[in-house]
Amino acid sequence: MKIFELFNNVGQEGGITVDGVRSFLNANKSEDIQFEISTLGGDLATAITIHDLIKTHPKKTVANIVGLTASAGTVIAIACDEVQISDNALFLIHNGWKEMTGNVYDFQKAASDLLKTDAVMVKMYREKSGLADAKIKELMKASDWMTPSEAYELGFVDRVVSSGVKIAASVLITEARGQINNTLLIKLEEKMKNPFKKDAGKADVLNVLALKDGKNLLMNAEVAATGVEVAPLGAATLEDGEYELADGRKIMVTGGTITDVVDPAPAAAVASVDTAAVVAAVMAAIQPTIAEVEEMKKTLASIKSTHIPPKGKGPADCGKAEVKGDVHEKLQAVTEGIRQEIVKSRTA
Repeated sequence: MKIFELFNNVGQEGGITVDGVRSFLNANKSEDIQFEISTLGGDLATAITIHDLIKTHPKKTVANIVGLTASAGTVIAIACDEVQISDNALFLIHNGWKEMTGNVYDFQKAASDLLKTDAVMVKMYREKSGLADAKIKELMKASDWMTPSEAYELGFVDRVVSSGVKIAASVLITEARGQINNTLLIKLEEKMKNPFKKDAGKADVLNVLALKDGKNLLMNAEVAATGVEVAPLGAATLEDGEYELADGRKIMVTGGTITDVVDPAPAAAVASVDTAAVVAAVMAAIQPTIAEVEEMKKTLASIKSTHIPPKGKGPADCGKAEVKGDVHEKLQAVTEGIRQEIVKSRTA
C-alpha cells in the first residue's frame, strides 16, 4: 500500500493541492493508497475536487486521520473507502464561511453561495455517515470538535486506532492557533480541558452494541463477552445493572465492564398433536350419526309402494326429497363435529 501525506492547509502552496493529489493518484493507479491526514482545512473548492479524484481511484483507499482534522480536511477524508482515526485526533465539521467586504448585494450573493456549498457538504457527510440531513446540519451549525469515539458513533469514521502515545493538549492547541478562527480555537481549548475522556483505556477496536430500546453502547471488542468494556454514547459513565440487547441476550455491567452475558431463554415447545387421539375423538363423535344413516337405509329398503310415479321417474325417486333433507342435515352436523374436535385438540 502506498502512503501519501496530506498535511497543512488545503489549497495552499506547500500544502494540499489538486495537482499534488492528482499526480500521485495517476502514478499509482494499480496501488492501494493510504492518506495520512492532518489538516485544519482551507479552500472548500479544492477539497471537493480532491474528494472526487479519490472517489474515482480504481484501487482501495484508506484515510488515516491523525492530530487535528477539520473543515475541508474532513471532506477529503470521507472520500476514502475506509476512514480510521487515531485516538489522539479530533474531528470537526462546520458550515462554510468567508471573509469579505462589499455592499448588501455582495453579501446576499455570498450568503447564497454559502448555502449552496453547505448543501454539497451535507450530501457528502450523509453519504458517509448515513445520518439524516437535519442531524448533519445541526452538527455543522454547532461547529464543535468531536473526539474519536464521537466521530465513530456518528458514522464519520469506521474505526479508532491506538497511536500508542498521547499528544499533549498544549501541542494541539499551539498547532491550531493562527490557523483557525477564535471561536473554533476556544472550543478546542474547552474540549482539551479533559482530553479524550471517553477514549481513555480503550483498545484499538471500537464497536457499537445495539440495545433493545434502540440505544447504543460502545465496546472495545468485536463481540459482547465477559470482561469487555462498555460505555454509553453522550455520557461519561454507564450505570451498573442489566441491559437487554437487540438480539435478545442480556448483559450484566459492573464498573463499565461486562460481567455476564445471558442467552435468551429457549422458546416454549409447541405441543404436538396426537393424531390417533384426534381420529378416535372424531370417530366417536360421528358414530351415532353413521348408525342412524344405516338404519334409515334399511327402513327405505323395506318400503313397498304401489304408487305409479310420473313419466320419467322410477320407484327409487319416490320420497327422495323428503329423506334428502335429513341426510344433508346429518352430514352438516358430522362436519361441524369434526371441526370442533380438531379445534379442541389444537387448544388442548
